[in-house]
Amino acid sequence: MSSMIAQAVKPRQENKLLTRDLVQENERLQEQLKDHFQSSNIIGKSRAMQEVYDLIGQVAKSDATVLVRGQSGTGKELVAQAIHYNSLRADKPFVKVNCAALPETVIGSELFGHEKGLSLEPSMPGKDGLSWLMVKF
Repeated sequence: MSSMIAQAVKPRQENKLLTRDLVQENERLQEQLKDHFQSSNIIGKSRAMQEVYDLIGQVAKSDATVLVRGQSGTGKELVAQAIHYNSLRADKPFVKVNCAALPETVIGSELFGHEKGLSLEPSMPGKDGLSWLMVKF
């Protein structure tokens, strides 16, 4: 009888240890991501970049959905990741949306949500020469 109980308890104990190990690994990896995506890791010392760093710090403290705009190759995704991994939502999934890849008819509902009977007609991203990256928290 005792061997049957031991056989039933052993997998449960192993599962508990595995879960603990996975939680610890997840916490360690989250810390690595946070360290990796500090705004101080973004290159640039100009006044304009200092303003970007200040904005990253301000936005990371808020609960806002963020639209990052800029020319192709200017680091929009780095800024978005710095915002996310330094926010209170850093333990939640990071969701990025490349607005240039969305049809014009979908952009409004992706950015602002959809309400039946409401029509949003945003200008098409890319017309102003900028590509957009939206981050939902």
